[in-house]
Amino acid sequence: MAAYGSALGGPLAPDDVNALIAFLKDGGPPPIDLPPTPIVASAKDGKVVYDTLCTRCHGTQTARASAVHLANPILLETASDAFLRHAVVNGRPPTSMISWTSTLGAKQIDDVVAYVRSMATPPGVPALPPPPPSPGPAAAPRKGPIVINPRGRPPAFALKENLYVPIDQVKTALDLKRRLIIVDARSPAEWLNLHIAGAISTPHYDPKSLDDIPNDGTWVLAYCACPHHVSGEVVEALRKRGYQHTAVIDEGIFAWQQKKYPVVAAPGLPAIPAPPPLAAPPHPVAATH
Repeated sequence: MAAYGSALGGPLAPDDVNALIAFLKDGGPPPIDLPPTPIVASAKDGKVVYDTLCTRCHGTQTARASAVHLANPILLETASDAFLRHAVVNGRPPTSMISWTSTLGAKQIDDVVAYVRSMATPPGVPALPPPPPSPGPAAAPRKGPIVINPRGRPPAFALKENLYVPIDQVKTALDLKRRLIIVDARSPAEWLNLHIAGAISTPHYDPKSLDDIPNDGTWVLAYCACPHHVSGEVVEALRKRGYQHTAVIDEGIFAWQQKKYPVVAAPGLPAIPAPPPLAAPPHPVAATH
């Protein structure tokens, strides 16, 4: 979950963020007053409980699972101890998070909260200060060349449905030093968090981010995390501009990361853990123009 606010490189203005929050809260339960006092308990004991009961859904500090990844410094900065305890005690229906009061005693619950709180910073990594706000939406970063291997030969891709190129073909082309361009169709904030090595930021909602991409026959490959939606929009926009060799990187960035192909993470931080593999979604109708 990257930043969606425009001050940190996302696509939403402050009023849009507030409207989205109001929409999400509409019809939900009323706010609950929770005690502000932090919980004092044993994170060491809580780790034993967490490893036994919680990792299968919430993962570890370095691996995500099916539920919310709790080893997240931004989540833990905004979620109080009382909020975390309330979730353990009461569950979060209708999600798969059940109430644990019939399984855990009060001390065990406090210990689990203490351990979750301890996961705010990855081991051995100093906490980074938040990035300074900018006066408006961040521009697509251009920190390096647009074309990868500019002196290389063109790759030979076998597209599926005239649109999709498998990640293994892309990795092979990079290993062979083929000339190509890789564009990240997500927001600049997501690009800054994690991107394929050599990829440039071309947010799907910013047509100007495509203006400096050479239209000289070089292959342009787009990816996202959907894994096809917004990258498909970028490829469609490129094809409308007359780019001849374009494709969507089929499985998206997280499949790329799961295969341990090269990625770039935010400075000073390890790469964010990829979610568990999902069943491949059906492809949308392939573009024909």
